[in-house]
Amino acid sequence: MNGPAEIWIDAAGFTERGGWKLDTQFAHLMGSGYLIAADEPGVPVEDAELTVNIPEDGRYRVWVRDRNWLRTYSPGKFSLLVNGENSGRVLGIKPSDRWLWEIAGEYELKKGPCRVALHDLSGYFGRCAALIFTKDMDYYPPAEIEAIRKERARMKQESAETEFGGNYDFIVVGGGPGGVPAALAAARLGAKTLLIQDRPMLGGNGSSEIGITFDGAGVLLPYARETGIAEEIRRLRDRVDNSTTDWSDALKELTDREENLTVIYDNHVIAADMADSSAICGVTSLNILTQKKTRFTAGLFADCTGDGWLGYYAGAKYRYGRESSSQHGESFAPETADTVTMSGCIKSGNRPFFIKTEEEQSYHAPEWVKKLPADDEEFCRDVDNRPTLSWWIEASNDFDDILDGEETRDELFMCILAFLDRQRNVWKGRDRLKYYKFRFPSAAIGRRESRRLLGDYILTQDDVISGRVFDDAVAYTGWPIDIHHPEGLYSGRKGPMYCYKFVPMPTVPYRCLYSKNIDNLLFAGRNISATHIALGTVRVE
Repeated sequence: MNGPAEIWIDAAGFTERGGWKLDTQFAHLMGSGYLIAADEPGVPVEDAELTVNIPEDGRYRVWVRDRNWLRTYSPGKFSLLVNGENSGRVLGIKPSDRWLWEIAGEYELKKGPCRVALHDLSGYFGRCAALIFTKDMDYYPPAEIEAIRKERARMKQESAETEFGGNYDFIVVGGGPGGVPAALAAARLGAKTLLIQDRPMLGGNGSSEIGITFDGAGVLLPYARETGIAEEIRRLRDRVDNSTTDWSDALKELTDREENLTVIYDNHVIAADMADSSAICGVTSLNILTQKKTRFTAGLFADCTGDGWLGYYAGAKYRYGRESSSQHGESFAPETADTVTMSGCIKSGNRPFFIKTEEEQSYHAPEWVKKLPADDEEFCRDVDNRPTLSWWIEASNDFDDILDGEETRDELFMCILAFLDRQRNVWKGRDRLKYYKFRFPSAAIGRRESRRLLGDYILTQDDVISGRVFDDAVAYTGWPIDIHHPEGLYSGRKGPMYCYKFVPMPTVPYRCLYSKNIDNLLFAGRNISATHIALGTVRVE
């Protein structure tokens, strides 16, 4: 049982978030969702607030789980207000870049309602995952993620046990451009299908919160159209009456129609149960809002996570990074293999970064943001006259997008700030931005590349350039071999592209869509069996 005077507060529990955003995309890495102060850079956001019920009178110590996301400079400063009282403690500045608990202050509180607020001090991405109120001055919260989950369940009087969610014929993990069609196809064939999505909406990189479009051979090649379910999705999204405005809406409408399909949102698969070393029998998912864990079983599974998480947990063979040119005879590949993967970007869907105002706006980036070349030729980017962010605002590709996902996203924040500083202060066309305010409508990263699961065949550069037609072809590609420069935004005169090569309309064989060592694992999306170079064409299909 929990003590009579202890309270656990999740960041997701703040009923009034003010300018703070709920970020759940790294819950599988750090244990939960959290609130992040990401809106207008350098301008503190409005307070996030909620009312809690204090169980009895007394002196309470308040613990906060937070993170100093840029250790040397500690930009994400904030404080805690309890009934309007500020203890004077600045949070988010501990000399560590790990998620940790720190004491926010001690307060004399009366039994009954108590107003709690997160008060941003900087406008630079402060973050808070949870709070604990306790009268026990000898209490110290646990640091390990699983122990934190159990302690949370104890305080909230919830079960920490994994529940059983049911048995299915087919389980698809990941509700993006690969996962939704896979689930729809199976359900229409009569299979009892479960689709597990880790976001609050469908679409993956093409969702309304990220906004990288569903593009393929039909976009660039004359007289080409998508086929099958992909064409069905596009037509629904573009229908004449315009009642559907984005990909997420179209996908939800299609999945809602299928009687054999169950979709669960905000669940990240965190484990695979193995019948033996070569077969999956179940998966365990974590609800990233409630921390509830649920186990589901099936006979067949599909990894459509983009990052290959299910395959990774199951022990499926995979690649990460760039092959050497000699490995598959690829002329575009580097001489030596490495772990470089293409950076993601922050696009925010159809919500604008720049907002027209009546007053002149200014922005100067802080010292911890890199400077970009003022000269357009040195910068070597096609800087659009419109106030917008381009696809080439990318981080250096030596970050680990999988296990250091939060750090990678934070580097993208700094890339955007560097670009904004350049455009505001040294760009020759800076007057065009004079009346535009910049804000972050989204903190979600759209990843381009991570793990690639290995099938019985690995698609290569020669396959796609030659337009190879396979005997077991199940799909077309046709987007160019589109590989971005590994130095990202900072590549200077080398430009934003590493290589770019138009291809005809080659096919993708079925052998690229199932695991070579896990018998009942299929996959679709950007984690299919392809080299780094061949991924340049299939990653946006």
